[in-house]
Formats: sequence, structure tokens, C-alpha cells
Amino acid sequence: MQAVKGMRKDLEDLLSSVCIKYGFCIHDPEVSEIVKKDSINAEEFASLVLLAEGMNPEYEVKHFRTLRNAFIEKFGNSVSVEDYK
Repeated sequence: MQAVKGMRKDLEDLLSSVCIKYGFCIHDPEVSEIVKKDSINAEEFASLVLLAEGMNPEYEVKHFRTLRNAFIEKFGNSVSVEDYK
């Protein structure tokens, strides 16, 4: 349970950070969709944030890279609950 809480908190912190730094400020239910995952990779994170903002990740290449890189900077290419055990 602690592993799940730790990962969720870190994902929430990253979402807060991309809101402050880049203006991608998503809210529930999209936040919950992201933080409740048992694992997520950088590309999936970037896509979900852009979709929550009403953008198409295929066309928003610059924003996609920005979000993907923010995720990679914090977690590497992916993160899972197993990483917190």
C-alpha cells in the first residue's frame, strides 16, 4: 500500500510541476486516471496529459516532447508500483 501511495504522490507532484512550468493543468477525472495506474511510461503520460487538455498528441509534437522529457527527468522511461517496493 505504501508503494502505491508513494508512486501516486510522485505522479501528482509531476502533474503539479508541469502545470506550473508549462501550463498543462489537468483536473479530475483525468488526474485520477493517470495516478491510479500501476505502471506508466513517458509516452503514455505525455499522451494522457495532452488528451486531457483537448489536444491531439500526434499533432502536438513539441508539447509531447516537453511532457515526455519532464516524466523522464523524474522517473526515467517508465515507473511502476514495483519500483517503490
